[in-house]
Amino acid sequence: MEGGSDMKKYNIRNKRKKAVAYLLYDEKKKSFLIEIPKDSKLEELPMILRASASRGIFQMDEKNSRRWVQDRIVSPNRQNIGQILRRANLKSFDEMALLQRSEGRSIQDDFYID
Repeated sequence: MEGGSDMKKYNIRNKRKKAVAYLLYDEKKKSFLIEIPKDSKLEELPMILRASASRGIFQMDEKNSRRWVQDRIVSPNRQNIGQILRRANLKSFDEMALLQRSEGRSIQDDFYID
């Protein structure tokens, strides 16, 4: 992870530990942006990032970046969300805190953040 005062930058890595893209998080706005290097190999990217890069979009907008994050964390509407938040030592639902705790790992692919 890298970052300035309000903006934090995380590597999105594949199973070979290669950084294939970057997740930017604005702590004040609680917003997300994903940057994909223009020289990325499509087959090395997570599915939603691959779709964006294949259309020539290398900086995903907030909506699609947030969708990638939300696909990697528990839903706030989950039946036992209170129990999950207590186990994570969270007082309220926080997308970034949940993403950090899980390192952005998903059962759907081998990508993670650091």
